Amino acid sequence: MSVKVSINGTTHSLSESSTVADAAALFGVTPAECGIAAAVDGRVVRRRDWASTTLTDGSTVEVVRATAGG
Repeated sequence: MSVKVSINGTTHSLSESSTVADAAALFGVTPAECGIAAAVDGRVVRRRDWASTTLTDGSTVEVVRATAGG
């Protein structure tokens, strides 16, 4: 069975056991990278919790990368 989640504004069908780490991986992001943050339904998820935070049907996930420049 699958769940539908919005990741950075785009709807994706993922397996029922998908986690924040799985969602981030769709964008080539790993928890080991610096300057990355993830939130589910408006709540920031600690990086160490990405692999254990399961997504549910209708979840909204935002994965952001900090950038610097001038």
